[in-house]
Amino acid sequence: MRMNCTVPVQDNDFVIEPNSKTTLLIPRSVCAKGQSPVVCFMNVTDNPVRLQGGIEVAEAHAVTVIESMDDPQELSVGTCSTSKKDQKSKLRTLLYTYSDVFAKTEFDLGNFSHVEHEIDTGDARPIQLRMRRTPACFVQGGGGTPQENVRCWSYTTFNIRMGFSTSAYQEERWRGYAGA
Repeated sequence: MRMNCTVPVQDNDFVIEPNSKTTLLIPRSVCAKGQSPVVCFMNVTDNPVRLQGGIEVAEAHAVTVIESMDDPQELSVGTCSTSKKDQKSKLRTLLYTYSDVFAKTEFDLGNFSHVEHEIDTGDARPIQLRMRRTPACFVQGGGGTPQENVRCWSYTTFNIRMGFSTSAYQEERWRGYAGA
């Protein structure tokens, strides 16, 4: 359940902490100054709990915001083990200063719009095709090796990932042409 609260005017950000006078489960929450806090709570007992108006269920304490600096990863790739300490510290400072340039994860690709890509189409007008739906057999991870599907006129039909079906008889004829 959620409940709007009244808090005396706070000049700083504040944290709301539950007091021990209630059996309700109330999580801590941080609120910005001027923000009207909303307290969430849950009854974890088997008995119903009734709250009277104006009852104190939590306390607000002022907090100080401290900017934390992420620990830089150890600089071992591409650095010489015989480098001097001042060179390593300068390199560490330089890398930290320009850390937004480097990818943080494998999929952190970034956005660079200063290069335009052109495809020379000669005299023909360029065309743009609409996006196509991915076939359902590829979405679920289906496909892979051909699997037996149905029997038709005593020939086995196979699903082939190229997008068409063929019988074993036709497949043998094609192999005969390819081998000739």
